[in-house]
Amino acid sequence: MDRTRKITCRPVLLFLAVVLAIPSCIDDKIVDCRVDVSFNYSYNMLSSNAFEQQADQVALYVFDEDGLLVAKHVSEENRLSDGFQMQTDDLKAGNYRFVAWAQSTDIKEDKAYFNIPRLTVGTSFLDDLSYYLKRESGIQQQELNNLLVGVTEVNINNVEGIHPVTIDLKKVTRRLRVVLLPYSGGTALDVEDYVFSIIDDAGNGHINYDYGILPDEAITYRPYYAANVLPDASETLPPEEIDRAAVVELNTSRLIESHNPRLVISGKKNGKEIIRLNLPWFLSLTEMEGHKQAWSLQEYLDRQDEYVITLFLDAEENLWMQNTIIINGWVINDLELGM
Repeated sequence: MDRTRKITCRPVLLFLAVVLAIPSCIDDKIVDCRVDVSFNYSYNMLSSNAFEQQADQVALYVFDEDGLLVAKHVSEENRLSDGFQMQTDDLKAGNYRFVAWAQSTDIKEDKAYFNIPRLTVGTSFLDDLSYYLKRESGIQQQELNNLLVGVTEVNINNVEGIHPVTIDLKKVTRRLRVVLLPYSGGTALDVEDYVFSIIDDAGNGHINYDYGILPDEAITYRPYYAANVLPDASETLPPEEIDRAAVVELNTSRLIESHNPRLVISGKKNGKEIIRLNLPWFLSLTEMEGHKQAWSLQEYLDRQDEYVITLFLDAEENLWMQNTIIINGWVINDLELGM
């Protein structure tokens, strides 16, 4: 939800108040007149600010009440220290919308970034700003850098001095790790035998400046990482113990409950579906990790940015054994899907 902050200051000298009824920084040419902008990413599972841990580059845009871009600031990469702030000044009295995006830059491939338009001060408008997930023919298979976005409304009236504003951010990107285990020890399981997908038929890859979802095409997410995980070579296991796991990792854009995105696992050779799950419902089986009474399912999906899902397969029959699943460490037994 957007928040409106009102910045009102009394003139230091009564003379200035008499000469000008409504002084503003840019007109009065006051030396110490600026807005210090901080960034807060507490919209997570711990409700604790993790901004500097999630991003190393941030951009700030200031739009006036007509939606015109009047100021823009972009940080250098890898320069976000604890308590990082941006400053903007020379703003006349009025209503403004401060909009920000922040991202990590660890992955250098172009497709690891959302497409963000280049805005020009004095020409671009608020509606020009959105974030578009890069994909090819509706398929996304690239590890993504983190993307966080936020907006707040600010009223500036008789500004004099240095004034704080905080922009609350929400994370767009999600990471899912899917672990397939054989139902019994000694059974061969090979990640190359399966096709893993997360499918959003409504499309969730076009994000508005305010974290909302804009119209988009259907998107299929595929793993950027796939491997067979084996015990350490020095470790000897009894033949009845599980000794192999098929592991994949996928990135997605924001998960939307009403879109009913599906996790689908199929056999690569015959194309037969082994698992097809309504992902938001499936993730809700954790009782939303202890927050069910406080948060809606959508809020949980927006706060939780990483999921680990463990499923058991009868590899010989290519059957999913539903009696035990594990989601983010929560063990769920005797599940009856009816799906």
